[in-house]
Amino acid sequence: MNKKIIFLDMGRTFYKSSLLFQEKLVEKKINDSSLEDFLVFTEHEPVITLGKRGGKEFILKEKPFLKDNNVGVVETTRGGLATCHMPGQAVFYPVLNLKDLNMGVKEYSIKLMDAIEDFLRKYNVCSSRTENYPGVFVNNKKIASIGLSVRKNICWHGLSININNDNSLFDCVVACGLKDISMTRLCDETDFELSMDKIKTDFLDSFVKIFGFEISSSGNKLPD
Repeated sequence: MNKKIIFLDMGRTFYKSSLLFQEKLVEKKINDSSLEDFLVFTEHEPVITLGKRGGKEFILKEKPFLKDNNVGVVETTRGGLATCHMPGQAVFYPVLNLKDLNMGVKEYSIKLMDAIEDFLRKYNVCSSRTENYPGVFVNNKKIASIGLSVRKNICWHGLSININNDNSLFDCVVACGLKDISMTRLCDETDFELSMDKIKTDFLDSFVKIFGFEISSSGNKLPD
């Protein structure tokens, strides 16, 4: 029998509110080992996030510019350095127990990349990886990023895939500390018509296939 997972669609969110939402899920799973795993989808309002290794040195714009353009800067506990989120970028936050999956963080990260690449193949996009950096690349441009955190075997944070977002926000940072790497979007790499509803469905299908999950339920509210 496949392990059950709950899909939660949060729509567009401010980063801090989605962070608090994830933290509540993590606490619920720590306190109740029988609670099912979660996969949370969102699109964030424009924001620069920093990883637990920092990344302020990779922000290229001054605070007044960011303030004038309504771009927040949030420090997080995920792995990695500075990156950006904005509408049109599909963000998925799996909140799950790695011990139950018999995985370490490295194997889990690899499987997340497997799911991203499986998703991209649905749009006839050929992707690749680099040995030293987590994430997925198309024609040497980065299309998807991964950043994770673990607390008492519960892994959270997750991945982002550039779909049809405004890539100009990435001009504000050296994304993930990769000075020689530019970003790309799915809309730049495929002739398929893109809708975020179909993106969600297609990635969800790839995720459950790679991890062997079964969707238990879906919604947009924190379970009791």
